[in-house]
Amino acid sequence: MKSFLLIFVFLIVVALGGCSTYSPGNEFRSSGPVTPSHDRKAYKPDPHTTEEQSIPYRVDGKTYYPVADASGYSREGVASWYGPKFHGKKTSNGEIYNMHSLTAAHKTLPFNTRVRVTNKLNNESVIVRINDRGPFVGHRIIDLSYGAGIKLDMVENGTVPVRIQVLKSHHPASAGGRPVRAKFQQTYTVQVGVFKNLDNARQMANKLGDGQVINANQSSLPLYRVVTTAYNTFDRAQRRMDTLRRLGHQEAFVIAMPAP
Repeated sequence: MKSFLLIFVFLIVVALGGCSTYSPGNEFRSSGPVTPSHDRKAYKPDPHTTEEQSIPYRVDGKTYYPVADASGYSREGVASWYGPKFHGKKTSNGEIYNMHSLTAAHKTLPFNTRVRVTNKLNNESVIVRINDRGPFVGHRIIDLSYGAGIKLDMVENGTVPVRIQVLKSHHPASAGGRPVRAKFQQTYTVQVGVFKNLDNARQMANKLGDGQVINANQSSLPLYRVVTTAYNTFDRAQRRMDTLRRLGHQEAFVIAMPAP
């Protein structure tokens, strides 16, 4: 009798386990291989430099050119969402991603731009703030946080047709309070490393051949950037970055040439 009861209990447990559709691991489901900002080494904006807001960047061989002013921007297309895989990690503008906040990733809109996103299937809408880059999958035009996806009732579907409209375009402010415009004709360089010790920075610069040391002090902490020579086009700087990575400098990335 005891053996029969044990077998009966075991069969019930197996049956319940086979019917279960919920577990902590699948509570949140992304819409597929959505990987906003998945090429972060090619695009590392410096939050202390306003020009980095509009620096071009390259993902999967394609170059994207962020706009300086998105006033009046309106588009229709497909939206996706992303959640736990990126929760707690850095977004493209240096923030820590919180999937419950109302934020989004866009390829070219300025960071901190506020956008109304409307689900065309149910007319639900949500206002999000751009703080990341992406999506780089298919023809999707915006990648919403999990929290925004809940508001639009799109989490189950994964993707939905949407209309996006910029409500307030963010202009990075200069020291004088005036907006900074995109400077696609500006010069670019490749940052190879940042050092606390000036002698170490100089040694790295000498090894590069075209390296130079730039003071990168933040607050009272002395820091020294090692960068390459300046290039007048983003593509030339990008090719130099590729060469440096092949030589072992995996952390090399393109930045706007800091003002002297």
